[in-house]
Amino acid sequence: MATNKPAKAPDRGERSGRRSPWRAALGYGLRFFGMAAYIGVAVAIFALIYWRMGDLTGRYQNKAGDAEAALQSYEDSTLFINLVRANLIVPRESDSGLDMAPPDYVLIKRAGGATKDDDDEGISEGEQETLLKALYDSAAGTIVRTQVNLWNGTRRMAAVRDDRAVAQEAANRVLWKAASEGGIPKPLTNLVPESFGFVNKDQIPKGMSDWVAVAGARETERLVFSTNTGSYSGALHVQVIGRPVKVPPGARVDRRSYDFFGEKGELKWACKTVAEAAVVTMNVRENTPLEITVEPAANCSPSVFGLAISMAGEDLAGRPRQRPKRKKGPRAKDKDPGVITTGTIEWTYNWRPVARATPTASRADKLFVVRTADGVALTDPNGKGTPTQAANEMGLISLLGYSRADSMSIIGLLSGSKLPGGNTEVTLTIDSRVQRIVQSTLTHHLTRIIDGNRGGRGGQGRFFHERRASITLLDVDTGAVVAIGGWPLVPLGARPWDYVSYQITNPTKDPTMIASWQLLTIDNTPGSTWKTFTALTTALEASDAASRPDEALGQMILGMDPATWQRRLGIPMGATTVQIPGSTTRSISNIGGAATHTSGPLRNPICTDTGQGVNATTLTVALALKHSFNVFFARMAMLLEERHVNEWLRSLPKNPRTGKTLNDVKQLPPTRMMVRMKQIGIDWEEPINLGANLGDAHPLMRIKGKNTFDKLFVRPPLTAITSNVNLMRDNPPSAYLPDYMHRIALNGIGQAWSVSTMHVALGSATIAKGARVRPYLIAGWGRERLGPPKTPPGESDNINIRPDLLAAIRLGMKAVTEAPGATASGVFVQDPVMVLGEEYAKVKNGDIGKRVAAIRQANAKNGVKPIWCRAYGKTGTADPKKGGGYNSGWFTGWKEPLKAGGRRFAIACMVSHLDHAFGGPRFGGAVCGAIVRDIMMSLETMENPDLRANPGEDDPKPQPDAPEGTEEDIDRAPPRN
Repeated sequence: MATNKPAKAPDRGERSGRRSPWRAALGYGLRFFGMAAYIGVAVAIFALIYWRMGDLTGRYQNKAGDAEAALQSYEDSTLFINLVRANLIVPRESDSGLDMAPPDYVLIKRAGGATKDDDDEGISEGEQETLLKALYDSAAGTIVRTQVNLWNGTRRMAAVRDDRAVAQEAANRVLWKAASEGGIPKPLTNLVPESFGFVNKDQIPKGMSDWVAVAGARETERLVFSTNTGSYSGALHVQVIGRPVKVPPGARVDRRSYDFFGEKGELKWACKTVAEAAVVTMNVRENTPLEITVEPAANCSPSVFGLAISMAGEDLAGRPRQRPKRKKGPRAKDKDPGVITTGTIEWTYNWRPVARATPTASRADKLFVVRTADGVALTDPNGKGTPTQAANEMGLISLLGYSRADSMSIIGLLSGSKLPGGNTEVTLTIDSRVQRIVQSTLTHHLTRIIDGNRGGRGGQGRFFHERRASITLLDVDTGAVVAIGGWPLVPLGARPWDYVSYQITNPTKDPTMIASWQLLTIDNTPGSTWKTFTALTTALEASDAASRPDEALGQMILGMDPATWQRRLGIPMGATTVQIPGSTTRSISNIGGAATHTSGPLRNPICTDTGQGVNATTLTVALALKHSFNVFFARMAMLLEERHVNEWLRSLPKNPRTGKTLNDVKQLPPTRMMVRMKQIGIDWEEPINLGANLGDAHPLMRIKGKNTFDKLFVRPPLTAITSNVNLMRDNPPSAYLPDYMHRIALNGIGQAWSVSTMHVALGSATIAKGARVRPYLIAGWGRERLGPPKTPPGESDNINIRPDLLAAIRLGMKAVTEAPGATASGVFVQDPVMVLGEEYAKVKNGDIGKRVAAIRQANAKNGVKPIWCRAYGKTGTADPKKGGGYNSGWFTGWKEPLKAGGRRFAIACMVSHLDHAFGGPRFGGAVCGAIVRDIMMSLETMENPDLRANPGEDDPKPQPDAPEGTEEDIDRAPPRN
């Protein structure tokens, strides 16, 4: 019986065979386009993710790369330290070099008779084998070995370079060769420690070639450097690291050596070897062979720029060593691993993280252009980061940097930043017109006016080469840094080595540091300009009811009757001296023992709206600022601190039986002045950040360490309150009162501080605005315009200060520039020296002269009032080195706008090393007051003042002041314990 089978389903081939060819083609087409679409979407998503993560900001990718680099750097450091502690890297006493144990050190030790159970400095053989394997078979070990070899190479070396002018295409060619005396060629390097910078003799030379060096030379070895003059002829200067023992005939050798151990102090040099170098000078002809034979020089510098390895020293000076004892093995019981000793100094080795490659490190240099607020290019518009001629003319190289190698500068920071592709435009708050005025005025006064032709030196007095100067100009209402002036200027055309070596050998005179806010030395003692801070901080304290202020603080600012003054302050109102509490020998006096005035004019009738003058009828802060009375501000400073000092003395731990202190006092508590200064943004511990207005969208690399800051940070001020404190225990607390109060009194008159012109200008801006001012330097990033830094959460820019107290301080600063008998009023009515970058004597008969005349009318009625009516100020003079024959001069203040709605500018000026000889100017009003006068006049002549005729004197005669500075203070050095 037949069965019915199910019908067979057609296979794929049969079905397709019966399908229409058009439909098949359409199906394949749809499939193809569908796959292509999927692939395209995937590629687009991948590209978007890569773009966002990598090229746009590099934020996520770079974080991962940086984290890996940081981990690797940690591995380098840990490996190096452990190898030193295990005595597998051993220091050499002779030159502070390092000897590495060989890979088979453990086997060699066993062959010498050691057993497996023996240990070496408490480190087992297993640990040693692990460390040696890491040293010779890991990436971290490769870096450690490389750095040790580089370090050892710098311990003894010989090097040469010269000042031949060569063609651009030959600039990087090696012009010198080196060989042993037997003629065996030596491998060359250009790594020369910057501690040999003394070969430049306190100069930054231009036009020198790169170094050609032989590293790691033996002590008894002599090296022969040879070259051919080629197409060069004329005078040739060859710098030599080491001792030249054979030079070409007729050459003159100027040997230069430096005993760092004796002259720089023990912590600067890790052995007693004298460093040697020389300059060989000769006249040469074309195509002449030259040879110089050199004995290598020892280098005991504890650090070499760019190397990971460095040394840190501790001066024991007879004290027992503080290093913790470690378990010792039988082989080196008397030697602490990793330590060498020089005299009383113990030197230990440190490791600085080595820069590692990150995912973006291999990309080409990022392009950027830096411009002024008014659009002038300060770096090459091609984006390569080279400073322009305009930047050099404006004196901005210290801020911008001499090249990408200047890592702390704006150029260096941008070079190290993760910038997006294309040119990144960065705009500064600097106004090129104002900047040119400030720098040209400062340079002219320093080179032509201050010394004149004193002593037959053609404008250069005894201290010309030691002199430093700075100016800071701020916008009062925004905090924008409008201009900075500095001296000396950075010489362009030198090698990076010469800049860095100068920084190391002359740190207090380094022109690559921004004088306006980086260099702080004893010459930065602000003198009487700091009395404005004494007044301001006292007013802040008096205005704060929560601090329970002494009522006499406000009364002292506004004025008391003589009886109340005597009763409350303990001295007559006209006192010439104030005694330091608890001391019979310490006191503060007015300069020359002058009496304190209790009345006098504070405003010039020409400047007031009523045409009537303003006069003081008792001693107030305004009268004290006008005449710069030391006694007034020293007493004010001590009054501000009296209660808090007594509370601190009572809090000291004491022996209950004798009442004497139990501990030495190494640190004094911050004063109320310091606390109130922090309230207006000047912290004695934290730097001011001039890039605080930058956010995540502005990826600028920043550098900030404990004592190392990039150039957008303002270095904190220094004060005697926090330094040189050494009060011995086992004394009654009252024995500490004279020292502490003397420091406080000196603080009050500006002596016990070291500050920058940025700090002082910021104080004037705060007084002018009546609120906190946050300075900033970056005005734009790309197309985005940036304003002042935002106030952090929980803070306020409003300051709690009584209006009457603030008005009294402003009145005193107004009196300084306009009231008869003040310390700067005579200077402000004199003819300017420089106006708009031109010598006034040469342009006074032209349009500039007409503009200047319009702002100097003594009896203005229909036109503008005289410029001194809009100027506020305070002079300052400090004698930082008693008996040194020079002093520093200061001026600070601000200028109200010539026209309604104009900008208000706060300014501070400092010039050091004002020579006392030849009758030269020594007071701040005569030097910085004149510089600031010229700058203020230039700013007003830029604004086209009203030229309508003003009845009165066109050239006002100087007011019959006392000689400038007779009421000024010459301050003394802070106390040393």
